[in-house]
Amino acid sequence: MSAELVHEELKTFVSDLKAAREAKGLSLKNVHEKTRISVTILDALEKGEFHLLPPDVYTRNFIRNYAEFLEVDSKPILDSFKDEKEYAAPPVLQKETMETLPSSERHHWKHLVLGVSVFFFIGVLVWLLVSYADKSILLKSSGSGERERTASSGEAPVGANSGIKDVATLPSSTKPLPETTNTFPPQAAEPDHPQASSSHEAAGPYTLIIEAKEKTWLRIRTDDEEATERTMKPGERLDLSARERFTLDIGNAAGVRVLFQDRLLENLGEEGQVVHLSLP
Repeated sequence: MSAELVHEELKTFVSDLKAAREAKGLSLKNVHEKTRISVTILDALEKGEFHLLPPDVYTRNFIRNYAEFLEVDSKPILDSFKDEKEYAAPPVLQKETMETLPSSERHHWKHLVLGVSVFFFIGVLVWLLVSYADKSILLKSSGSGERERTASSGEAPVGANSGIKDVATLPSSTKPLPETTNTFPPQAAEPDHPQASSSHEAAGPYTLIIEAKEKTWLRIRTDDEEATERTMKPGERLDLSARERFTLDIGNAAGVRVLFQDRLLENLGEEGQVVHLSLP
């Protein structure tokens, strides 16, 4: 079967999903509310616009979940999708290595790389030495100035007779902090609705950390902002904050570590499983 026939067959299969949805009287928004698959992905699936979809492993999960929701057999669609990707796979390009270059050019590049590395190392070393010297001079000058002020005033150095060493002293220009008084009325100490008060204090901001262990597709929505989609690679990390809530679609539940308010969320799901989270 040619690539054109495979592509047309796949478009026919995914159009059957649209027909099944319309037969049930459902809109794309209705399906999103039930499956948590974004409307953008559902629309691209039904139109066969696979270049707009995330990586293959996540797209297969979306096809399977959507077909099961509509009570349609997903196997023919997944098989056709697999054939489509095999036909569309780009040819393997021959790798060009340094060995294809003439010997004289290889030596030239090696010497250039070595020279740049040496200059970089020397620059870092000089910067560290200068920073250390400046810090030492600053500490010495501040210490000698303090001793001169103590000697001129005729006072014994702090800690000289008390047996306490290395006591930090405030400069003479430092002013004491002003005293504060409680300006709240007495009745504010005991609120009429303690439960409402505690829940207000417990509200945001919230922090969320996502660390990728495997290649994983994510769809993230913070508060009422527009959702964003991305694919994380192993070792990548996201640090997020929100005033009210996070909404997450994770394409590979076993591929990420999720920490909400510095607390690890365990057992999100299996490898390749799509999960949906709403925090808190």
